[in-house]
Amino acid sequence: GDVPAALEALRVPALDAPADRGLAERLAAWPTLSINTLTCQDAGEHRTVIPAVAVAGCDVRLVDDQRTGTVAALLRAHVARVAPDVEFVPLGAMEPSRTPLSAPYLDPIRAGVAAGSGTDPVILPALGGSLPLFTFTGLLGLPCYGVPLANVDEANHAPNENFELCRFYAGIRTSAAILTSVGAYAGGRARPAGVPAGQPPRAPHGLPAAVAPGQGPPLNHSDPGPGRMGH
Repeated sequence: GDVPAALEALRVPALDAPADRGLAERLAAWPTLSINTLTCQDAGEHRTVIPAVAVAGCDVRLVDDQRTGTVAALLRAHVARVAPDVEFVPLGAMEPSRTPLSAPYLDPIRAGVAAGSGTDPVILPALGGSLPLFTFTGLLGLPCYGVPLANVDEANHAPNENFELCRFYAGIRTSAAILTSVGAYAGGRARPAGVPAGQPPRAPHGLPAAVAPGQGPPLNHSDPGPGRMGH
């Protein structure tokens, strides 16, 4: 249902293979490459002269097991092959992050969201965004979870970005309930040898388990998730 609507809106005949992959899955759980801007080097003068230089700004969303250096090298090679007169300029990158759904603290976070928001949360295996979570999941072996608090029409990172007051107050309640639930869970666990009190057990490296409430507050997402490259 979602793919045909996207094809019509984008005015394209098909998406890349496999054809049966849903649009939401494509956006949240698989790599993406977006062309964000098309500009020219006219110094803002906009004269009746065709500029000699055109610039395309692209954004690449990565998923676990991809690495920024490898993807940048593949993109550079592709550009050199199909457009040898185009210069490829990487601007910045961060590695993707992953926390398995089996990692510690998912159950107490789920319980805390339900207690604070009054509705059972929907558990999502991944959400897109740009945060340096690989430092925690990949280097320190610690699980990371995202708990969205904003309204679904918040216009994130766009003009008139907004946060409804009812969601703000619900977020305070939900955050307090999560901390209470996680604290009770951590305090009652038998700690592995060599893990100091107050430090969570190490989780296997792996997509952030993002927690988003179902029909009640809070909704939508913050920005935990796959890594990102810009060029």
